[in-house]
Amino acid sequence: MLKDKIVIINVSTKYSGLGRYARDLSSATGGNLISVKIDKSISSDNFYGRVIDALFIPGLGSGWYLSLKFPNLFLRKLKKILYAQYGDAIIHYSSQGIPHLIENSRTVTTIHDLFNITSSNGDYSSNIINRMIDRLNDDSRILTVSQYIRKNLTEIGIRGKIDVIYPAINPVFHPMNNRIEIHY
Repeated sequence: MLKDKIVIINVSTKYSGLGRYARDLSSATGGNLISVKIDKSISSDNFYGRVIDALFIPGLGSGWYLSLKFPNLFLRKLKKILYAQYGDAIIHYSSQGIPHLIENSRTVTTIHDLFNITSSNGDYSSNIINRMIDRLNDDSRILTVSQYIRKNLTEIGIRGKIDVIYPAINPVFHPMNNRIEIHY
């Protein structure tokens, strides 16, 4: 079993599509799911897998920007766990907004959209975006959800191995047997 060989890193709650993606990825691969709680106001119960708190500094806080800008400080607890327990594992970052925390030649990142990569929206400086692009170029493999995103990634300079894996359809969706069902 691959359980000890794959670690999925997640930062999204179970109520988001990204959180469910990380859960499903963990289930499909048998990998360990680690969710990083970067917002102190959200309960750990809202995450799947093993939950690790990011560093919170009173008066400064935590959150996306600080975790991206200073990952060695705000995410050092996770970094120690990764090195100690999963040093030779495949590390799969379930979203491109997660800073890479372990020097590992076997990293995979799933890119769901280009939001954090191609635009500076006030939360991300161009320096962070450039570091993100450099980091993605170091990945062993990049997964994305459409040919459109794959094409855009190559246009902005991502040179790594990019595979398109279309999202699965949830089993709750199924063909309707009669037209009356459509109305209810």
